[in-house]
Amino acid sequence: MSLKPKKHSDIQKLKEKMKVKASRMDTMNKLPPYTMIVSEGIKTEPLYLKGFAAKINEKYKHITKEPHIQVYGTARNTQGLIRFVDKMIANGQWEHFKKFWLVFDKDDFPLDNFDNTQFEAEARTAPKMAVAWSNESIELWFLLHFQEYHDGQGLIRSCKTTCQKNV
Repeated sequence: MSLKPKKHSDIQKLKEKMKVKASRMDTMNKLPPYTMIVSEGIKTEPLYLKGFAAKINEKYKHITKEPHIQVYGTARNTQGLIRFVDKMIANGQWEHFKKFWLVFDKDDFPLDNFDNTQFEAEARTAPKMAVAWSNESIELWFLLHFQEYHDGQGLIRSCKTTCQKNV
């Protein structure tokens, strides 16, 4: 190793490399926590949420190889979502996730189930849970989001076609 001082151009190159490294390290601190979005639905909500998750995961793909946000549809009721998450963690399948979002429809089930699920989930600290819910007929909202629609005939068929085309 030479005792000669480094050239100015070499010093500039090192400084640039250090800036890039510092920037990457800073970004690593800003990565979202490993998050599982657990949905009551198995079709509409997961399709919609997977679009958001893909966009977020795409943003960090140069830093991490595995996705930080994933979506899973369960076909369970509100209270069943919490029990399902507990079971998956106990089985060791989801133990690396730090946060869980429970997503369900606000439709025809007792208001107590809705409130109890929300309060129980938000009281959890390990694992941390949050809730999100959609209004009744979320499929109609998706359809109306992408096109004006006045006819009640073939609503589900039209919604599936439109949503698959736009999501």
